[in-house]
Amino acid sequence: MYIESSDILLPHDPSAPETRHPYLGLALSWLTIAALFLLALLAGCTSVMKVQSSTPLQSGVNWALLPFGDYGETPQAGERAEELTSSLMRVRWNLDLERYPATKEASALVDLDERQRFDRALQWARDQGFVYGVAGSVQEWRYRSGAEGEAAVGLSLRVINIRTGKPEWVATGSRAGFGAQTVSGVAEQLISKMIDQMKMK
Repeated sequence: MYIESSDILLPHDPSAPETRHPYLGLALSWLTIAALFLLALLAGCTSVMKVQSSTPLQSGVNWALLPFGDYGETPQAGERAEELTSSLMRVRWNLDLERYPATKEASALVDLDERQRFDRALQWARDQGFVYGVAGSVQEWRYRSGAEGEAAVGLSLRVINIRTGKPEWVATGSRAGFGAQTVSGVAEQLISKMIDQMKMK
């Protein structure tokens, strides 16, 4: 085999090093940096979820929004999770969840107990003839301490059979954000992913 050098044909030396394109090394470097950045992004935005379900849920019946338990350190995190869940259920499944009655000031001290507050709302849903109730609990809703200060959310969702009081669908999950993500943004992503796992008929 011959290669052309000026006007003279010279025999090709197999042992001679191959000449690389001048921009090939730069392109490989940028690809490596991009791959490392993607891995860091995926590592920072971790999500863990577990879902348990018995039978498909009915979409053509009345649904209620029940109280969310708040077991974290952030005030009113349960109420924020309720609002997000109600909105995402409307968007994903076209379901309007009727919210449980607001607590009256006269019984505010009684309703400080999470279990008692839930039982009161469940009885209200039975009296109103609802079929399903969406409840949940928040374990984490905050920015973690440290240099990164990443947003972190941990919560569970339940679809309750109002007549029996037993859950027919349960999902638990946690998610950590990345960079400038907000807690509410991370929570929305996690709850949306949970709701997507529901099976309706």
